Amino acid sequence: MTYLHLHRNISHDSSLSFCCVCVDQLRYLHKSAQLVVAKGGAPWLLSLRGLPRLEVRRQLLALPGVGPKVADCVALFSLDQGEAVPVDTHVRDICARDYIPPTSAAAAAASSSGVPGAPAHLLVAGARSLTPTIYEAVGDIFRERFQRKAGWYVLASYISQAIHVNAVCLNISLSAVM
Repeated sequence: MTYLHLHRNISHDSSLSFCCVCVDQLRYLHKSAQLVVAKGGAPWLLSLRGLPRLEVRRQLLALPGVGPKVADCVALFSLDQGEAVPVDTHVRDICARDYIPPTSAAAAAASSSGVPGAPAHLLVAGARSLTPTIYEAVGDIFRERFQRKAGWYVLASYISQAIHVNAVCLNISLSAVM
């Protein structure tokens, strides 16, 4: 079901209950769908494809309930924005593990890594949480390395990590049974 279908099919008074989706998220989705329709619907969304990444993100963040990760997911998967890097704690950890030299991690541990303006690799290497600054730093590291395909490299890294974790869990489960 698309945003536009959702907008047309859900009234304000209906009981909103879909599997694993809370009512508040559906209310945001409904409000976002209304705003998208008011801006011109699918043609408006598709018009974002030709804009720079940061402008696309700004437009998407203006929709109710849309945060940076959702905006970057929509930009990457639907609006041809290959430089959009959706970041969560797993992606931050992949970045720190696979794309930051060990010397940077040691330097980050020794310095105050939350200083605005610090090099991205120092910010990410010492990060324990996912602040807006760390979110941007992770994306910058991937964009610097993979340029216009950064978001797709993140997706590939994320899937690879998930497969590895699932294989380890499956191996542990099988060894416990045998």
